[in-house]
Amino acid sequence: AQAILAQVILAALFVSRRSTAGGRHCPSAWTERAAMEPNVYVGMAWFLMIALMFFAQHHVCDAYFVPAINVFVEKMRKSDSKYLQRWGEEAVAGATICALGCNGPELFTNLISLYTGSDAGIGV
Repeated sequence: AQAILAQVILAALFVSRRSTAGGRHCPSAWTERAAMEPNVYVGMAWFLMIALMFFAQHHVCDAYFVPAINVFVEKMRKSDSKYLQRWGEEAVAGATICALGCNGPELFTNLISLYTGSDAGIGV
C-alpha cells in the first residue's frame, strides 16, 4: 500500500511539473525557472483523481468481482468433470479471469483482424 501511494504521489508531481513546462501554456512574462516549478494545485488534483480511481477499483473488486469468483468456484467444484474441478480453486479461477479480463479485448481484436485482413492486428 505504501509503494502504491508513493507511485501515485510521484505520478501527480510529474504531471504537475509537465503541465506548466510547455511554452504554449505559460505567459511570455514567465521565466524558464518559473515555468519548470511544479504546479502544486494541479499535482493535488491529479493525486485526488488517481486516489479516487484506486478506491473505485477496490470497491468494484470487493463488491462484485470477488463474490462472482466465489459463485463461479462453487459451481465448478460441483462439476463431474475433473478438468472443470480444477477451476474450483480460488487462486486458479481468479488468476484466469483476471488475465482474460485484461487481455480479452486485445485477443478479440487480433482474432477479428486475422479474418478481415486488417492492419489492426496480426492480419493474414
